[in-house]
Amino acid sequence: MIIDERHEIAFLHIPKCAGTTIRSLLQAFDSNAGLFSDRVEMHPQLGMIDYVHIPLFVLDKYFPKEFNLVKKFWSFAVVRDPHSRFASSVAQRIKMYSGKSLKAMSRSDLAKEIDYCIQFLEANGGYGKLLPPDFIHFQRQSDFLFLNSDLIVKNVYSTDEMSSLIKTLKSKIGTELQISDQVDEYKLNQSYLYRNAFFRIVFSKVLPGFIKFKRFLPTQLVNRIKGFVYVANTEKMQDAFYDKKVTDFVDRYYSSDILLLEKVVRGEI
Repeated sequence: MIIDERHEIAFLHIPKCAGTTIRSLLQAFDSNAGLFSDRVEMHPQLGMIDYVHIPLFVLDKYFPKEFNLVKKFWSFAVVRDPHSRFASSVAQRIKMYSGKSLKAMSRSDLAKEIDYCIQFLEANGGYGKLLPPDFIHFQRQSDFLFLNSDLIVKNVYSTDEMSSLIKTLKSKIGTELQISDQVDEYKLNQSYLYRNAFFRIVFSKVLPGFIKFKRFLPTQLVNRIKGFVYVANTEKMQDAFYDKKVTDFVDRYYSSDILLLEKVVRGEI
């Protein structure tokens, strides 16, 4: 979450919904100097929490000042298709908390990790419950927008509307907002794997030179090279995430988020 008191903007950071991209744009204007941007720490009442991703029912009760500013300011959040978000959340948990590497995981190992996540969420993920830091990326998107069925966040964008959102932010903040040429084209919080073993062997040898000289290359060319060499981690094993058991779980567990996205796409929110 980022609150910019100078420009009266409040960003609710929903996990795995382009939040890192938005945070990179707004962190220079963060009135809390990163208090809610990059830390997992002990809270006196809640225990260990991820301060980056705080649902509204927690914000309202334990951070009333920030909650009131969210209601007062031009607040916004970004939402995403629950199926692709679930896959990204699993990948993020593996990366941050499992001590494993997705690159080295077999299809069966990934399936076991997905099953474990589903079992945990079914047992611990009731409505109005704050998930622990290692599962916070699975928190329902609606928890960051609604409180007691009331929509608190005034502006909700889908991940397909990032260009429009960035233009709106620029109109509100002005020339101070520094926008990289790549910020709208390449997901800063997406994890990527080499497309195959050949690319891993060859490109790993030339990677230091590529990193050194890519700033001299056109942005479009850099993104084409990345798209040719890399594949998103969830894409490489996407069949595991589209197993019927998994899709049925997402449809059921994130039913409110599916309806939410439909309303955002139709312009009803």
